[in-house]
Amino acid sequence: MLGLPVFWSAFEDLEHSLRTGECAFTKRHPEGVFGYLAKHPEESRIFDSAMTSKSHRDIAAILPAYGFSQFATIADIAGGRGHLLRAILKSSPKTQGILFDQPHVVAEVVPQDGEKLTVIGGNFFTDSMPKADAYLLMNIIHDWPDAESIKILSAIRRAMSSGARVLIIETVVPDSAGPHLSKELDIAMMALPGGMERTQEEYASLAAKCALRLERVVETLSPYSVLEMVAA
Repeated sequence: MLGLPVFWSAFEDLEHSLRTGECAFTKRHPEGVFGYLAKHPEESRIFDSAMTSKSHRDIAAILPAYGFSQFATIADIAGGRGHLLRAILKSSPKTQGILFDQPHVVAEVVPQDGEKLTVIGGNFFTDSMPKADAYLLMNIIHDWPDAESIKILSAIRRAMSSGARVLIIETVVPDSAGPHLSKELDIAMMALPGGMERTQEEYASLAAKCALRLERVVETLSPYSVLEMVAA
């Protein structure tokens, strides 16, 4: 996320976040990070490519940690170009995939021959979520404060059928002191999109406000964990 000059400049306004609690990026760009990227397609392309490259190193640790093949249909919500979902589909050939993200993000995503992938352009704040047996959200909830996160998860909850799962893939802030990737990301999220990293207890509290229940946390060989939520 930090590869673009416009993102680095947000850290010059980090004091604004510390004094007001507001996102540093919006001091110069009131439309916010995602509004800015929607208006600047070339920078959006660079951002998407950077996020894809970053995620590839974590996918190898995530895939063997959780049994994705148990689901007939998986929807990747705000899944970008679908790098995680497509990796899951390759390892789970009987699973159908749905990639849901903003129209300008998924505009160039074309299913490969034989790939069980459906692409849907939409906005998770205003559009209905697709029906699926599992919903993936990797590095999404940490982009948003609680109010917006509750809206996203509540929209998914309304679409969930009986037995469906919500799988949030994020770094979880540990209770112990000491360095951890989540603590570095927490500062970046405060400065850029205005979100935050959360502890396991904070994720459980967030789930409860959306008629969900945090059932378990599955650790991976990377700093990321899979937080599995079910209907409460």
